[in-house]
Amino acid sequence: MEITEVYSYDDPNAEDVIVKVAQYAGPARALGLPFWVFAEKRNPIGMVVFGREPIQLLAPAGTLMSFILVADPKLTREKIKEFASEALDFVKRTAAQYALAAFPHKRKEAIEEFEALGFEEIDDCYEMTYKITEPFKISDEIQFEKVGKEEILKFIQLAKKFLTNSFDTMQKRTLEFTSELPREFLDAYSKIEEFYFVNKGEQTVGVLNFNAKSGRIGNVSVDPAHRGKGYTEQALKFALNKLLESNIKQAYLRVHVKNEASKKLCEKIGFIPETRVKTLMWKRPETS
Repeated sequence: MEITEVYSYDDPNAEDVIVKVAQYAGPARALGLPFWVFAEKRNPIGMVVFGREPIQLLAPAGTLMSFILVADPKLTREKIKEFASEALDFVKRTAAQYALAAFPHKRKEAIEEFEALGFEEIDDCYEMTYKITEPFKISDEIQFEKVGKEEILKFIQLAKKFLTNSFDTMQKRTLEFTSELPREFLDAYSKIEEFYFVNKGEQTVGVLNFNAKSGRIGNVSVDPAHRGKGYTEQALKFALNKLLESNIKQAYLRVHVKNEASKKLCEKIGFIPETRVKTLMWKRPETS
């Protein structure tokens, strides 16, 4: 049985359907992203949202991609299978080069049904939060040098180097495509995020970046030769202090599930794991 109702984001007769998935449709509209809602009897089951890179930094700039979202958490396995198949067929009829789907790791049935269609796991991480109440004391053993826009490429190359043996393949992939962005995108990126070199004397031993408006800490990487010296902890505390200076009271970061040392460090500081999320990706087969 097919889900026959598909409503476009700009359909004036679909507002009563779209409002039921406002938590997904609202952000998509705010970003100017087109979307389609799949439903039965005007009750939403899921959505497909389209965007262009560098929205996810998982492909070259300009690449059309899509998000497939299961809107109803109470769907039966059979309905998930049905929706996943129809949504992917919908994506395949467009020029989108890949599709993403993310689920709490406990939703094994949904994950299995998407994997059966050719989706592969590209990330498995804890989303962690920290309530910032007071500043930390920072050691003067290391220094934090703000990165100018002309040094963003140097920052990215160092981050890639420091993450060489990391479990976090998604972050490594993101850095790879970030380094290939046109100069104007990198300049815009440097206005959104704050970037710092972590220095010990004349040597850069780590890198750090965060968003001072959203409170999300994006990357804290330390040179493997300098790990175990407390530099990652100091860098995290520095980021939290800078967020507090910007009147941000809640910090967010993601930690790969295999990176047990980082998770323990974050918990030591006071971060709490809120959810564990698996991200799956379908890629359009390359044509010869």
